[in-house]
Formats: sequence, C-alpha cells, structure tokens
Amino acid sequence: MAPQHARAQCTANPTNGGIAQNDGAPCTVSTPVTVGFGTAVSATNSANVTTNAAVTAHGFGTGISADTNSVVTVNGPVTASGLGLSAAGGAQIIANSILLQNDGGGGAVAMMANNATIIANNITVSWPSGGGQSLVQALAGGVIQFTGSSSITIPFGGVPSALLASGSGSQIIADGLSLSMGGSGGITAAKAQAGGNIQFTGGSITFSGGGGNTGISATGANSSITANGMSISVGNGGGDVGANADTGGQVTLTGGGVSVQGVGGGENGLRATGAGSLITANNVAVNVTGSGGDAGVNAANGAGIVMTGGSVFRRQRCGRPSAEWRQRNNERHRRNGVGEWRLRLPFQQWW
Repeated sequence: MAPQHARAQCTANPTNGGIAQNDGAPCTVSTPVTVGFGTAVSATNSANVTTNAAVTAHGFGTGISADTNSVVTVNGPVTASGLGLSAAGGAQIIANSILLQNDGGGGAVAMMANNATIIANNITVSWPSGGGQSLVQALAGGVIQFTGSSSITIPFGGVPSALLASGSGSQIIADGLSLSMGGSGGITAAKAQAGGNIQFTGGSITFSGGGGNTGISATGANSSITANGMSISVGNGGGDVGANADTGGQVTLTGGGVSVQGVGGGENGLRATGAGSLITANNVAVNVTGSGGDAGVNAANGAGIVMTGGSVFRRQRCGRPSAEWRQRNNERHRRNGVGEWRLRLPFQQWW
C-alpha cells in the first residue's frame, strides 16, 4: 500500500484574504474563499492544492491560478469577475463536476491554459457575457480538455469566440461538450488559428439568434478542427456559416449535421476560401435556409470541399413581393378579366 501524505492547511494571502501557496507540500482548502480583488487561490512553484469549497473573486479578480508546474484540483464552485481558471508555465488544473461562473459583471475569460493544462470533468460554465476576449483559451501549446457532459452557456455574447486554440501545439479536446451561444451576433463558437487544433467528439453547438455567427472555423496554415458526430445549428440572422476554413485552415467533419436556419441572406453551410483551405465532410447532413445568396456548400479562391455521403439541402425563403410588383400583376390580371391576385403567405421554395 502506498504511503499516505498528510495535507496541511494552505497559506493565507495577507493582502486580500485569499490563498497563496508557494511550494510543493500538498494542502487543502476546506472553507469558502472570497476576495474583493486579486486572485482567490494561487499555486506557484510546484504547489499542490485541493479546493473543496466555494472560491469567489470579485473586483475583476481571478478565481484559481496555477503556475510554474503546480497542480490545483478544484472540487468546489468557482465564481470570478475577471478570469475563472488560469494555468500557465507547465501547471495543471483539474476541475471536477463544478459550476464555473461569472459574478454578473461581464467578466473577460472563463478558462485560460498558457503552456499548461486544464482538465474539465463534467463541469458547467455559465458566463452571461464576456469582456471582449475569447471565453476559453488554449495558448502557446496549452491544452484544455472537456470530458463527460460539460456545457458552456453564453446568453448575452460579448466574446469573439467561445473556444480558441491559438498557436502551434495549442489544443482543445471536447468530448460531449454542449455549447449554447445565445442570441448575439458576430460570434464564432469554436476557432482554431495560427496552428491550433480543436477536436470534438459528439456534443453540440447552438445559436438562438443574432447574425454573422459561425459554428466552427479553422484559419491559417496548420490550423485544424475535427468533429465526429457533432450537431451544429447556427442561424436566425444573416451571413451565418456552419463550418468555415480559410487561409489554409482545415476542417474535417464525420457524421452529425450542420444546420444554418437564417431569416436573412448569405447563409452558408460549409464554406472554404483561399488556397490550401479544405473542408472534408463524411456522411454529414447539411441544411441551409435563407432569403437569398445562400449556399449549402461554398468553395472559393482555390479552396476545396470534399463530401462523401451525407446530403445537402438548401431552402430559400421568399418574402412578400413588393407593392410595385403586386400592382403590376393585379393590373395584368384585371386586363385579362381576372380578379385581383393575392399571394398566400408564407411562400417557400426548395432546391
């Protein structure tokens, strides 16, 4: 039987009343920690910290911070107005079945792994609105992994993307992750750039409104996204895209479906632009609705889209004809001895 190591109390931070552990001795936080500024729980220099109670950081503070090869295991809820979970410098954060939320002030970032690792096991992220940065960020070779039935909800937008993997070696792995993007516009649910990689297995992406939204997007050489059995639903606006690859990025879809159900125009199911950009879709159902200028599959400027199996269905919604058009037609019908002609709405075309 392996020897059991006693876990001491963690070191208090006299500046803000939080925790600041600065060595490798295992310690446990068993009571709630609340700070009005700064970091609530900080682990540095190979510290080993476990939190079993609520952690709260107001004043644009950080909930949990792990740096320089430290390990923090998070078993209690985390509330932060600035940065929820931050891992850097080879550190690791393991979050188990927690609620990670913003305190209502419009915080910047929920999770950030910068040359470090965050493992999120069956967590719930509720972030009413962002602060102009991507909500979950894997940077400089950082890795963020979602397991179980984790979910992210952003009802009011305020973020350019929910998930961002940026830089060579940066990776987000999402198994069964549910992304609910709310009704704001101009948001990308998952973006890989500058050599970053995102992998989805199952799960879903859902937008409830807005316009100019994108489900998944790989941009730049060596950037890639793979999605196996994932459901992507974008729409209710105009200029939306289900899956995008540009400037050399690559997207691979296997199974699942891409649905872009907009009331505006310029909707695209699969869109690839620029030399070297490629979308490969295997047994994927693509369904697009818009008012005009829409495309189920759109490859341009030297890009490629390869589909094997699956289906593409595009439906155009035609609105009420103009008053001028109706007047001309009614005059024509009257000249022909026919009564005034009216169009029964709604009127739809399928092709």
